[in-house]
Amino acid sequence: MRGGRDAILPEETRIAGGGMMARNRVLPKKIRLFGNWVKISTRRRDITTESGQHLAGFFCAGEITVCTMYPFQDQRITLWHEIKHAIEYYLGVVQDGMDLEKLEEEICKQYSIAELTVLRDNPELRQFLFSEGEG
Repeated sequence: MRGGRDAILPEETRIAGGGMMARNRVLPKKIRLFGNWVKISTRRRDITTESGQHLAGFFCAGEITVCTMYPFQDQRITLWHEIKHAIEYYLGVVQDGMDLEKLEEEICKQYSIAELTVLRDNPELRQFLFSEGEG
């Protein structure tokens, strides 16, 4: 299902009373993906699906949303997870009728190029993902 991907964190990553982002750890407001600007927004609470899953983030319609109630390390992982869904969306990596071996090779090839491009083109994202400290 394109345009509506989600990251699901294990139950044990939840923290009582909600989480706070440490100083100097601010999500970038947008990132550049292959000529497209993708907005990044936050929510204080996660989203619970009809099946009871708690979503820590999602990508839909050119926007990534990350839940800030989780620890900083989980927010970084969630953001990168959603960026990968955005890459898949913009590159159209998965094609109907591909055999598994070809699909795996195509994903590895395309994602290697795409992830390096995303990191190169977004210094604020690099700072957020690779900042030192608690996590």
